[in-house]
Amino acid sequence: MKQIIYADIFFIINLCMNFLALFAAGKITGMKLSLIRLASASALGAVYSIFTLFFVSVIVPVIIINISVSVIICLIAFKAETLVKYIKLFIIFYAACIPPPRIKQAA
Repeated sequence: MKQIIYADIFFIINLCMNFLALFAAGKITGMKLSLIRLASASALGAVYSIFTLFFVSVIVPVIIINISVSVIICLIAFKAETLVKYIKLFIIFYAACIPPPRIKQAA
């Protein structure tokens, strides 16, 4: 059975999830938030997620690309005054984006 993925719905879901994760990270750390910066960073994350559907990286491990894009997204979304504050923002954002583990059901 083939699974159909609609790119527009996938984009919108990722845009919303990235926005909520960035918004939560900003609120938790007490940052002043700019909706335009949050929306721009969320859009970049959504475009990247669509890109990953069609292209698989063989040269560079996927985890390195994922972390790099997350760093760029956080740089776009926030103006952190210190490196420590930025690292806190990044950890909170990345933790919010990690999917929960799958629980296997008994047969």
